[in-house]
Amino acid sequence: MRWIKDEIDQEAVKTMVRRFGIDSLSAAILARRKQSQASQVLYYLENDLRHLRNPFLFSAMKDAVDRIFLAADEGERVLVFGDSDTDGVTATTLLVESLAALGIEAEYRVPQGEEPYGLSLPVLEAFAAKGPGLIITVDCGISNHAEVARASELGIDVIVCDHHRLQASEPPVALSVIDPKIEGCGYPFRDLAGAGVAFKLAAACALGKTSLYKQPTALLSICDTKEGDEHSWKIEAIKLHNLVETGRFSETLTENKVQSVLERLARFLNDRSIFVWGKKDLNGKARALFGSSMKIESFDLADEGALLFPAWAGRTLAELRRLLKVDLYAEKPAGDIDALKAAFEALAWEKAFAPFGGPDQLLQLATLGTIADIMPLQDENRII
Repeated sequence: MRWIKDEIDQEAVKTMVRRFGIDSLSAAILARRKQSQASQVLYYLENDLRHLRNPFLFSAMKDAVDRIFLAADEGERVLVFGDSDTDGVTATTLLVESLAALGIEAEYRVPQGEEPYGLSLPVLEAFAAKGPGLIITVDCGISNHAEVARASELGIDVIVCDHHRLQASEPPVALSVIDPKIEGCGYPFRDLAGAGVAFKLAAACALGKTSLYKQPTALLSICDTKEGDEHSWKIEAIKLHNLVETGRFSETLTENKVQSVLERLARFLNDRSIFVWGKKDLNGKARALFGSSMKIESFDLADEGALLFPAWAGRTLAELRRLLKVDLYAEKPAGDIDALKAAFEALAWEKAFAPFGGPDQLLQLATLGTIADIMPLQDENRII
């Protein structure tokens, strides 16, 4: 037997050794696996929850979260229907436990004995016989067009939460279809397990219970820089919706641009909750730039950050950039605003999962499903 191996990009190996401080063997393995970009290497070296992709990148996620919250508010019956393999059982368990944290005592069901894979009409009819409600499929459902249509006739809403490929030209006409393999779903990583997709739904519900859900927010930083005798100020801001970045503002301020920059910044931040790091310092810089009457109404993350993450105490954004390794994994030059975004995301997810007792138990279930279904251990699957 003769092994045929691709040639290793030696320059990529040297770059990874130098940039990430890993040994040459590890770098060679990553290069052979075509995993040499910073955004790829990250998942082999880090396990921080903030590196998981945002569940609201799924375009259908908000509808699913809102429907689940309505079910909780109205005390509706909810059935979680999964599959009988390991991925399906862990996905079912994960979602049932997550719904319990939301106050929903969900029923659950997986195929038994000779019952076919996927949501079946007998199960659907039996559930509907007790009145209206909500069915959430996990690790199945993407091929259940007839069953989803029948559910609609019976007044049952269905959320399809699956990871299998769509075999038909269109997905079932459900209230929400969350599947990373559907074209146009919005999610950039296709290889989640069924339990991984269920975890994304649970995470979205967790964030949905915080004050950040649907709240237009913005991050703002003002950094003074000096090159030689030239002194300038860099103003950066990021718009976020459910922690998904929706826009950026970046201006290097000179004396003749003050008024125009202020007007554009005001439009960018309009009607948003503004979060900063070091409110007093930022307002001092704003007054120096825009006049003594200038005051930006904002929420300071520094104290809360120090409380939840003691290593952050007393740090500047420049120091946080190094601590959180923002520059290390950035594909393009990062700034203080990127450190602020990383800190904001870490704080948001820490608070979101607190009512669930933290994310660890849910992640353990997602891990089991991911490994059992032999999903590729790359990208965020390595954190899951």
